Amino acid sequence: MSDSTFPELMNALVEAAEITDLTIEDDRYACLSVDDNFALHIRFEEGSNEVFVFSSLGEITAEAETEICRLLLEANYLWQHTGGATLSVYWPEREAVLAHSQSMDLLDPARFCEWINRFLDNATTWRDQLAAANERKAAPAEESLPHPGMEGFETGALRI
Repeated sequence: MSDSTFPELMNALVEAAEITDLTIEDDRYACLSVDDNFALHIRFEEGSNEVFVFSSLGEITAEAETEICRLLLEANYLWQHTGGATLSVYWPEREAVLAHSQSMDLLDPARFCEWINRFLDNATTWRDQLAAANERKAAPAEESLPHPGMEGFETGALRI
């Protein structure tokens, strides 16, 4: 059992990651900008004594919706490809989200930093996978259309 407080855990993360500017709101919430690429939200809920971490993975385009939703569902199955986190979709924004939680009782400063680093790696991997799926569906399909009235001539045979 850990006796660490949320501000102590955040201070350990700030020190370990050499973060220069961080504001913790009400000793229960912090938002970190990761490489100016995406945000990592960390929130402490006193009632449940849980720390929640979540991040947007990006927008789900209409063209890639089916593929991405299938990827998310398959990854969530028994948390096989999520590192114990949960993938979800916030439909009003068409946004994929990765979230995870841990009991404060299990988190000392070293474990907290390790957990956050694993989450960041996981979020980065999923951001890349979703971006690739969106790009695949956005690219025009390279299908060769048949030439009308030319069936049977692709081998050079002449029919009279």
